[in-house]
Amino acid sequence: MKENNYEVEVGVDVSKKTLRIDIQGKQKDIENSKSKITSWLRSLKKKHPSFRVTCESTGGYENTLIAACLKLSISISQVNPVQVKNFIRSFGSKAKTDPIDARYITRFATERNPSTLDKSWLQTHKRAELLLRIDFLTDENVRRKGTLDKYDSTSITADIKREIVSTEKKIKRYKSKLQDLINEDEKLKKIQTVLEEVSGVGFVTSSVLINTLPELGLVSRGQIAGIVGVAPLHQDSGTMKGKRQIHGGRCRPRRALFMACISAIRHNPVIRAFYQSLKKEGKPHKVAMIAAARKLLIHLNSIVKNEIHGI
Repeated sequence: MKENNYEVEVGVDVSKKTLRIDIQGKQKDIENSKSKITSWLRSLKKKHPSFRVTCESTGGYENTLIAACLKLSISISQVNPVQVKNFIRSFGSKAKTDPIDARYITRFATERNPSTLDKSWLQTHKRAELLLRIDFLTDENVRRKGTLDKYDSTSITADIKREIVSTEKKIKRYKSKLQDLINEDEKLKKIQTVLEEVSGVGFVTSSVLINTLPELGLVSRGQIAGIVGVAPLHQDSGTMKGKRQIHGGRCRPRRALFMACISAIRHNPVIRAFYQSLKKEGKPHKVAMIAAARKLLIHLNSIVKNEIHGI
């Protein structure tokens, strides 16, 4: 375990409207807003020369805190809430309140010394917001297109078609902004180029993998499959041999990988042959798809490892 060099650990339990802050057993609440957080952090810097803030991932509510810390060059760790929850349970505690959570986040940071974020998070966050917006608008258009045959009125269908065209223009504009951000980082641009050279992988898939899977090309084939959640896990106990199933992993890169796999089965001869061989063996479509997606991911991991990282 890495040595903890911080004099003070600050645990923060984040909610939509407030932050519950724990500093050496003393707690207080502040508003979850940029101005309040910045003011609090500046006062904290004056009192403590060496401290670290630790918070859980809470669906985006923690982003204002993280951004403020990084802009003020304050160390901050973002931890998995499942890890903190299991840490709390290890003490036999079942109660859950904001004060309890904040106190245990502080203790978790002290004992486990999680890694801190660096300023590259700010650019990653900008790209993530654009990806989120592109996903939302794309889903909107899918729903609109699905309703076109439900109306007899030509005026309604014409209105829907206009909405589709308008939304497609917005998607194109956001994709252009996202590409500009990727182009600002020479390494990311190179990764995007080698990914999109693989048949089945387009702009959205490469962008998602770049932004949500920084481990790509830096870990083994088994590790990358486990991170994404396409590795079949054993369910064995004694003489009982359970059914292998995928479990957990990162949802967004997995979804992008499955969409790329659908295209790869049509246009990538290696993935198509692999998928068809599994179907001939009698494997269900879902099982064959997961296996094909895993094969595609391992291939992408390999080319990034060899061509970008030179490992």
